[in-house]
Amino acid sequence: MTVVTTEHAPLRPRRVAFDWQDTPLHWVPGDPFSTHMINVLHLLLPAASAGSSTSTSRCCR
Repeated sequence: MTVVTTEHAPLRPRRVAFDWQDTPLHWVPGDPFSTHMINVLHLLLPAASAGSSTSTSRCCR
């Protein structure tokens, strides 16, 4: 049997720092167009996936 408690663990903020100096400008080395296309797909596909899920659920009720 699993015991469930209603107490919450305290949240403690951390100071996080990232060093972006060595991060490449283009994800595909030497190919800014492919990098841009991949970035656009990462922006558009989640919205398209949500839209298709919504229309599929409406269609199949």
